[in-house]
Amino acid sequence: MRPILTIAILIVICGADRWVGIESFGQVKKKWLKRILELPNGIPLHNTFARVFARLN
Repeated sequence: MRPILTIAILIVICGADRWVGIESFGQVKKKWLKRILELPNGIPLHNTFARVFARLN
C-alpha cells in the first residue's frame, strides 16, 4: 500500500485531481518512480487507487 499512497501524494502535489489522472501521470513518470519505489507490478490502475482510498478513513 505504501507505493500507492506515495504515488498518489506526489502526483496530487503535481496537479492531478482524479484517479485516471493519477494513473496517467504515474505511467508517464514510471521510470522516475521506479527509482524511488519498489513497483514489482508497475503503476497501479486508477481502480486500485480508488479502492485503496475508499478503504481509508
